[in-house]
Amino acid sequence: MIRWGLPLCLVALLASYIAAAAPQGGKLVVVATIPPLAALAKAVGGDRVEVVYIVPGASDPHQYAPTPRDVELASSCDLFIEVGKEPFLKSLPAERGRERITWGDWVSAGLKVEGGNPHYIWLYPPNAVKAVGLIAEKLAELDPAGAREYARRAEAFSESIEELVEWCRSYIRAHGVEGATVVAVGSHFIPLLEFFGFKVVGPLMVGEGRSPSPSSLSSLVEEAKRAGAKVVVVLATQREADEGRVGRQIADELGVGVVYLHGIQFSGGDEYCEYIKYTLAALVAALEASSGAAGGNGLWPLLILALSIAVVAEAGLLARGWWRGGGRA
Repeated sequence: MIRWGLPLCLVALLASYIAAAAPQGGKLVVVATIPPLAALAKAVGGDRVEVVYIVPGASDPHQYAPTPRDVELASSCDLFIEVGKEPFLKSLPAERGRERITWGDWVSAGLKVEGGNPHYIWLYPPNAVKAVGLIAEKLAELDPAGAREYARRAEAFSESIEELVEWCRSYIRAHGVEGATVVAVGSHFIPLLEFFGFKVVGPLMVGEGRSPSPSSLSSLVEEAKRAGAKVVVVLATQREADEGRVGRQIADELGVGVVYLHGIQFSGGDEYCEYIKYTLAALVAALEASSGAAGGNGLWPLLILALSIAVVAEAGLLARGWWRGGGRA
């Protein structure tokens, strides 16, 4: 009996090590703070991961208050993915997940974050490739057996971003809005507008609860007039807040319309490329409506309504690859 003791102990230790390293229930549990990060994790993790996110789609992460379930998820997950600047993080446990990706990790991975703007992480598509690469590395550390699969999926995602870039360029060109000038009231969409190649006037408001002075508002309106701005961009969740109020004031003075864009997926189940496509489609519809309104006459509401209805249908088809031959989304 004694001579079998050591081998049996070694077998037990090896079994416990394998059990600890393997995904619980066959899958790693990944918790992301917002849907865009969850979409990136799902893209690289595939069937080897179970991905959940904390902030519901179409909600405002700046105003979100974590629930007891969120606290439990953050404590017990395998990988916790955050931007690193969400206000609600202070309400979550300091130790979040067996592994965690946060602000310093994004910066170290080489993501472009001009001016410390956190929205660059998911609203600048070239960054998404680097983000997925980092997520793949973390997942491989937690699940070495899946390392090759994570690397393969990260490469496939990189190819999908290349296709997305070409799709966006073609869509903008087809609608004749290349290089259009837009007013960004807040800083949220600066990365995406930059990626799309639009000229941006703004931002006027940076951060929460910081109303602009009358002089800064007046200066921005004059600059927008000189630049021939065609539309004002406002974060959809800020429609009834200061950003929405200021945005409508600017639009009235310019004689153009306001487009309300979602800062994260409207539906948390939307894939990353879907989200970028329907956001661009909504912006292009607003630009076309502004041009058709000829300086903001009374036709604007009717034009934006008609184009919005059309673009919802078109964007749904485009995002899923069924439009004009069915290219892969």
